Amino acid sequence: MNETQEIIGLTGNIATGKSVIRRMLANCGALEIDADMIAHRIMYPGGPAYPKIVDAFGETILADDGSISRGKLAEIVFNDLEKLKQLEAISHPIVTDAIMAHVRLSEQNMVVIEAIKLLEAGLDAVCTSIWVSYASKSYQLERLINQRGLTESQAQVRISAQPSQFKKIIRADVVINTEGSFQSTWDQVRGSLNDTIQGKQHPEETHLNSSSGWKSTPIHPLAHHELEAFWLANKKDENLSFFEQSGSDLILPVMRDKLLSNLIIWDNWNFTGTMQAVLPKPGSAESHSMLIELFQAHAESQQCEILLIPDKCVKELDLSPGDFGFQYMPVEQIAYPAWREACNAINNEDENAIWIKILAQPMEQVVNFKVT
Repeated sequence: MNETQEIIGLTGNIATGKSVIRRMLANCGALEIDADMIAHRIMYPGGPAYPKIVDAFGETILADDGSISRGKLAEIVFNDLEKLKQLEAISHPIVTDAIMAHVRLSEQNMVVIEAIKLLEAGLDAVCTSIWVSYASKSYQLERLINQRGLTESQAQVRISAQPSQFKKIIRADVVINTEGSFQSTWDQVRGSLNDTIQGKQHPEETHLNSSSGWKSTPIHPLAHHELEAFWLANKKDENLSFFEQSGSDLILPVMRDKLLSNLIIWDNWNFTGTMQAVLPKPGSAESHSMLIELFQAHAESQQCEILLIPDKCVKELDLSPGDFGFQYMPVEQIAYPAWREACNAINNEDENAIWIKILAQPMEQVVNFKVT
């Protein structure tokens, strides 16, 4: 954390598009921190909040494996305001400590902290600007039902449990309306970012190997018509636009000798970096090596603890992950819950192993958090 660092506090009510905005800011060079993911981590068995939450809510919230069932806990707290306040009193101080530990470790010029209770938890005090996502209740309801699989009554309960969006909007430096297209959201993010960082250094290049002429860069400095043309010429999913992809995954443009060579598509979920695709398919051992190197550097800048390459991706790209320090490991041997969840989420039903490279230990296992 330094005096010139731009720390964007991103908040907004449920299903208003916060995560899309956070990911777009990450694609502009920001370190992305998801407070909700950190809240899940501190509740894992052995996590700093686990014993207090079990003590407060009882063992009926536990799943068969001894972990806290987020579904069971949600049913309790979203139907009882006092229980919700009790949970927040336990978790908010620990989540805040964890977030600030990530900020202190960041070498990025820009950090975005997404937190639905950013203002209520006092995180706005460390932010240089406050951004708020907005969507009307009809959009919130539709997204909760269609994208998250909730019933209408469950969705209504979650929407009603939150304070008025207006209370957040009046505190905002920037409001992003996500009711339009992904391109509309992207245009608002880009324009607001340029306004936010006036007079400050805009992050340009993230990773570089000058001896070989290869480098990677955030997508924002590149001409969008060139990026879109490259995307359209090489993409696999005919239904996914460039702007939709930029709001769901990390897109890393790779330059060689100042020309756009490849796009690395990867996901940063819960500080686990998963390679999803390289466009176009790399054609030489040198390009394999450089693309893996740049992928790892980008993941490390996002504080990823592990790298994952699904076997499907390995076969499509003709990679040899073992040459780059990856191990083909059975998923059941991966002890840390977030890592195991990430592996299970991307593996096919017929696969029980994945290529994995450990970069760092989980923050929650190496930092002492205050449990108040």
